[in-house]
Amino acid sequence: MIANIKIGAFLLLFFWGSLSTAVAQPYGSVRQKKSIENSITQAKKSNIYKVINEQLIAWNQGDMQGYMQGYWNSDSLQFITSKGVTLGYQQVLSNYVKSYPTKEKMGNLSFENLSATFLDPLEQVAQVTGKWKVLHEGKTSEGTFSLIVKFFGSEPRIIIDHTF
Repeated sequence: MIANIKIGAFLLLFFWGSLSTAVAQPYGSVRQKKSIENSITQAKKSNIYKVINEQLIAWNQGDMQGYMQGYWNSDSLQFITSKGVTLGYQQVLSNYVKSYPTKEKMGNLSFENLSATFLDPLEQVAQVTGKWKVLHEGKTSEGTFSLIVKFFGSEPRIIIDHTF
């Protein structure tokens, strides 16, 4: 009887140990999968920040065409301010050129508090928020923005710009 109890306890411990090892295996692969997903997320966010940084550099060089490269070149592009909604890449470009016709008028742009958050599980659409400031002609203009950025292949482009 005692021998049977010892054998039963041994088998229970043996199978319990095997079960815990089997359960631990997927956890390791889940952790590895999460790590890969986090790396992909960070790479995509870095790609978004890269586009915004390229815009910043272009603006500060007086290159409006370069600045506009961060936007989706489409009639469906939306630019929203307190003055209303502007539709279309060409109209947004035209408004920028009208407001900032020279490098001196463009001044020096800076961004603060940039934050990107994906809005969909496939990480194809993100919201980027932050503060902007332009120093030009002895004046400072500043405000906040919320961008909706969409990936076209591996390239992120701003499809909606809310700037106030």
